[in-house]
Amino acid sequence: MGSKNIYIFEKGREDRRYIYRILPSVEGLNECIKQNIELDRIIAIKGPFSEEFNMAMLKEYRADYIVMKNSGILGGTIEKINAAKS
Repeated sequence: MGSKNIYIFEKGREDRRYIYRILPSVEGLNECIKQNIELDRIIAIKGPFSEEFNMAMLKEYRADYIVMKNSGILGGTIEKINAAKS
């Protein structure tokens, strides 16, 4: 999805808690600021990450769902999917 689409989620968020894992870029952070997203709902970090790392993040933030773009094998899509399945 990318940070440029955060507004779509924020528009329909209501009382749900969304955590955004974005690239640590000026553009991504500016989009979060533009949408008034609190700092404790932003994880600005560059991957790709292992399945274990993704699992730890999902567990730490008690995620019920994960939304992601298909960044392919090099972007860690398989590791994200496997972590979500676990």
